[in-house]
Amino acid sequence: MSESITILAPAKINIFLNVLSKRDDGYHEIESILQTVGIFDRLNITKNEPDGDEKIISVSCDDTTLCGENNIVYRAAETFFEHSRIEKFNVGFYISKRIPKMSGLGGGSSDAAAAMIALNELYGTEFSIAEMCEMGAKVGSDVPFLIKKGTCFVGGKGDVIESCTPMPDCVIAIAVPKDTKISTPEAYGLIDGVKVSASIDGMKNALIDCSIEKIGENIFNKFEYIQPQNSKIFDIKRKLAAQGSPAVLMSGSGSAVFALFDNAQSAKKAAESLEDDAETFVCAPVRRAYSYIEK
Repeated sequence: MSESITILAPAKINIFLNVLSKRDDGYHEIESILQTVGIFDRLNITKNEPDGDEKIISVSCDDTTLCGENNIVYRAAETFFEHSRIEKFNVGFYISKRIPKMSGLGGGSSDAAAAMIALNELYGTEFSIAEMCEMGAKVGSDVPFLIKKGTCFVGGKGDVIESCTPMPDCVIAIAVPKDTKISTPEAYGLIDGVKVSASIDGMKNALIDCSIEKIGENIFNKFEYIQPQNSKIFDIKRKLAAQGSPAVLMSGSGSAVFALFDNAQSAKKAAESLEDDAETFVCAPVRRAYSYIEK
């Protein structure tokens, strides 16, 4: 007998991202404020009755380059079963991708987070959010936040997560430059040479004030400082700012750029102005209470 569940995996943006010292374990300490946003991958997970002692995890995707054991979802499922001590299983994943790869929008990590949440539901293991975040940290640095979702301060190597004042309601234009892919490991390999820094306190206060203008005054991403000045990223940032956004920034290690607007018309106009240069999206913040599991 089979049982299935469908779950949405949201993208994320970093409205603040500072990278601090390198740790003894090879990871970097970070200070970041992250927000889940309304661009979604969709995962369908099917729990099958195992035949004997079989241990089967299969991962398929509408992007054929992401199928199989190399997909982070496979590692997430392995980690879940190890932690839950379930010894016999047969589970299949099908991923419909919408979040662009290697864009700084957290698509793979969000898929892994969604997989763990769905498995917790299908197998009735009743792990708390905190327990799943602990599991998720073994899979990837962004996975714990994408299990918790909403607006959060994230520290440590991504495993210190604290809820903070929710991001104000706004409309977000996102542009992912065409033919510009950035490897996160390569970006971290270059970051130690950047001496620019910023305080996160201003961004926390901007959230308390519920102001996208003040968010724009305190927005920061250290990874922008490893990009060459002729990068398409900066051209896109200039064009989005010219459309009237008070807050424009690259997300994560790139290459996506987002801009905050107070109305949908302005955000749509900004996205349309970049359609020749980038893959564009118009979305909004999605909150922790959003119905991610489709009934």
